[in-house]
Amino acid sequence: MPAWPGTPVTSGGTPSPHVRANGDEDIHRVTELVLSVAVPPPAEQLDSFTVRLRRFIDVRAPRIRVTAADLPIGNPRRVAAEKAAEEAEYRVRYVQPGSGLQSAFAYCKALARSAQELIGHQQKLALAASANRAQGVSHGRPPAARRQ
Repeated sequence: MPAWPGTPVTSGGTPSPHVRANGDEDIHRVTELVLSVAVPPPAEQLDSFTVRLRRFIDVRAPRIRVTAADLPIGNPRRVAAEKAAEEAEYRVRYVQPGSGLQSAFAYCKALARSAQELIGHQQKLALAASANRAQGVSHGRPPAARRQ
């Protein structure tokens, strides 16, 4: 069965066996599907994917910033995560697709790449936080500032 009804694309992207049980299964499916095909889906489906990705980035990017702020200032992992969150937020707020299905598909692919990058940073930050807790290390903002 084609990935997009009415198109010759037959590879719909298979869900990763490493999908996390953190509620991101839908985003993993969407990003893998969007990034695995070269032919855009029907406009209605593309709009749905774009809305889901934008919503995910709107929620996740600020969380990444807060988590990254727990690392020391200047830490490469912190800098990379903050930059990825900033870029993703910029794409959502200030970049829009041009006219036409191909432009909308290119925009959706850019959002999917940003979402994947945020998920990767979230996983790396979680590992760093676990390692810091295990070592009793505390960096970044003081505890009172973390709650704000």
